[in-house]
Amino acid sequence: MIKSEILKRELENDVYFAHKIINNGVDDTNRFSDHSHIYRFTNEPINSYAKYLEDKNSILSVTGSGDQILKCITLGTKEVDTFDISTFPRYFLDMKIAAVKSLSNEEFYNMFYSNEFEKPEYDKYEKFRDNLPINSRYFWDCLFDSYSWGQIYSSKLFTHRNGLGFVNDKEKMLNHYSFLNSEEYNKLQENAQDVKISSFVSNVSELKDKTDRSYDLIFLSNIVDYISVENFKKYISSLKVNQNGIILNTFSLACNGNRYADYNLLKQDGFVEEKTDRITRVLVKKF
Repeated sequence: MIKSEILKRELENDVYFAHKIINNGVDDTNRFSDHSHIYRFTNEPINSYAKYLEDKNSILSVTGSGDQILKCITLGTKEVDTFDISTFPRYFLDMKIAAVKSLSNEEFYNMFYSNEFEKPEYDKYEKFRDNLPINSRYFWDCLFDSYSWGQIYSSKLFTHRNGLGFVNDKEKMLNHYSFLNSEEYNKLQENAQDVKISSFVSNVSELKDKTDRSYDLIFLSNIVDYISVENFKKYISSLKVNQNGIILNTFSLACNGNRYADYNLLKQDGFVEEKTDRITRVLVKKF
């Protein structure tokens, strides 16, 4: 009973802050905190490292936009643990998973990846709200009672920065987020029906206290961009990886050109550069 009351208060607190943010009562959502913004979609070209997401039954991943998790589910992942320093992304991931189960790929694209969400007819929430876990349903119900999807999605609850530069280019979006294409989307819909997802609020320094499971894939997108390499290595040293599993880290040198030395330190620690493109360098540590 005590635990349920604490969770209820936390949920109501999240709803309270979400309302404040949407109403422009809070301007510091860009600061990393338990109520910082949600990424609408990833700023990485997922297909460039998709081969490292294949055949990974169990994963631990930063929540973020959830797009890399959708790709993993498309490729057959069955068990997902996610973490984020902000409490909001878990509600958004639940929303995307619930939407996948009920919306067509065109409806899903228009709601989350295009500017069509500004049109009232793309408020598709009622089509999938029953698929949501009870806490996420309560959170989104409270918001949709007061706002349209366009008002929510265009508010400061979400960040609108995107490093890919083709937000309004559907062809390029579909190329980089291939789970939005009809064939892959059908597979995503099928696999999403029985995937098990557990989300918790945590920064990378606390992960060792949040989970003692062993994973096929630990995906730490861009985290090393925001902390020292020394701390990054310390924090991940206690994480458990299955045989033939990997730790995958993307390193946005395009945005952090002064960190080549840090990048090379990770390579000396067993990380191997497996993929390089204009936007992202991918470092993989195999076990």
